[in-house]
Amino acid sequence: MIRKMVSRENAEYSSVVSIEIEEKEQSSIEWPPPLSRSIWLVFSSCFFLVPSLYAFINSCFFIGIVSSLTTLMSVVHWVKAESGLRQKIDRCTASISFVIYFMTGILFVRGLLLFSVGLLGVILMLSCFYMSHKMLAIGSSKWIYFHFCFHVFVALEQLLVIYAMVHSGVVF
Repeated sequence: MIRKMVSRENAEYSSVVSIEIEEKEQSSIEWPPPLSRSIWLVFSSCFFLVPSLYAFINSCFFIGIVSSLTTLMSVVHWVKAESGLRQKIDRCTASISFVIYFMTGILFVRGLLLFSVGLLGVILMLSCFYMSHKMLAIGSSKWIYFHFCFHVFVALEQLLVIYAMVHSGVVF
């Protein structure tokens, strides 16, 4: 916070200016973000439809349904992002999806190349997730870009896991 040294006559004015600066700092935190900003997260949530389609094409119906539900819940949340029931449902769905994909990845991602790409993807995905929350906590509007990248890495990881499933001959 910026403070300016003032004389005693301006002490009252100084406290008013200080309060205004604090309010401006707090208002820079964009939560809930307006639709003009969260539309990017609505768009990136739709990236989960690519793995879903890939799963359905390859008869991996369970994992396709998981990706479709993840997409639906994420889009519903980001269309009108706010803390509440939709956010809790989105987080719950995303967490369940993460566990399903993570366990499926452990079972089917074989070979040094696929494993290395998958591990790098998980690290990048979790880093973007962490940074989006860190940026939001400090009031930076850049949190949306990190969360957008998080969605991209999630979709890529989902594709990798489905690819590994299909090439191992397992369909469920």
